Amino acid sequence: AVAESQIDLALVASSVATPEGVQRAPAGELHSVTFARKGHPAIASWGAAAWSRWPHIQVQLGEGVRSVVESATDEHGLKRTIGASLPNFSQIPALLSQTNLLATMTPLVIDDAMDRFSLCALEPPIPIKPTPFSFVWSFRLENDPGSRWLRGLVHDAFADLQRSVNVRTSGRHLVKARRRTR
Repeated sequence: AVAESQIDLALVASSVATPEGVQRAPAGELHSVTFARKGHPAIASWGAAAWSRWPHIQVQLGEGVRSVVESATDEHGLKRTIGASLPNFSQIPALLSQTNLLATMTPLVIDDAMDRFSLCALEPPIPIKPTPFSFVWSFRLENDPGSRWLRGLVHDAFADLQRSVNVRTSGRHLVKARRRTR
């Protein structure tokens, strides 16, 4: 749709192959955070054991697409149970607020819902590599003044959102994981 100018601008993982005729610019890296409802029983003993014990929400990104969370889980020898599989991110905050499910994902898609649904951010108990993202658009729109204006506007708004999210999901706002002892 981007290559055919049906969509002016899209945000995609930088690893996504794009067809010929699509321009791209780096948007930055997005880190992963685990989310749970405030008062979730896992918070009291938050760490790898709690992360593995409680079921998770998973968003199906497509057939055969492995998430960075799945890769990190395998790499660090943890198991996680999938308690719900959703086609998109929109229902995650409501589902988290009413259950003991966990969700590990970029806070970008849930930041505005944290207060409304009484959710808290928890440090994942394993290192999860940040995911680099890019903005993509049709080469036909490269020099179009309106498209250039839109790209600049979206880029600046995205950078502001990233800064806000990083503040809300770091430091004192983040429940730290207890490290595994061997």
